[in-house]
Amino acid sequence: MEPTWLGAARVLFVAGKGGVGSSTVAAALSLLAARNGADVLLASVDGKPGLGPLLGGKPLTKQEQLLRTFAASGGRVRARTIPPDQAFGDYLELRGVGGLLRRAASAARYLTSRGVVRIETRGLGETEPVATNETEAGRHQNRRVEIAIYASEATRAAARRQAGGS
Repeated sequence: MEPTWLGAARVLFVAGKGGVGSSTVAAALSLLAARNGADVLLASVDGKPGLGPLLGGKPLTKQEQLLRTFAASGGRVRARTIPPDQAFGDYLELRGVGGLLRRAASAARYLTSRGVVRIETRGLGETEPVATNETEAGRHQNRRVEIAIYASEATRAAARRQAGGS
């Protein structure tokens, strides 16, 4: 009996600490899905290349490789490794946060060069939404960052002098 949820899933995560069988489960699910016609990309983010040989291929690298094909269903299993930091960066890009973080970092570098000594930022989109996350427009509104800027004493004194204060 085939699990119906497997064919309906677009993305499936298999996780577990070392030695609990997560690689075996990921390999088995990949084969089952491909046998049923899915085009599977198996991505290992733990840096362990062992999934390749487990599925009859070479050890995994950053280069995608074809491990299995199923002519009857048209399914296939491809695999590669993805470094954890790249996986996190890709996730942020998919969530629409990567560009926001790059802009915030650019603003922080500029402000630091102008005498700001401390900057605190908080991303609030998912934790404190101002609109629904059910629509693209709402998610767009929720992509925001609050920034608190603390200038050095010298910068604050210069600003007071420029404003004509003491």
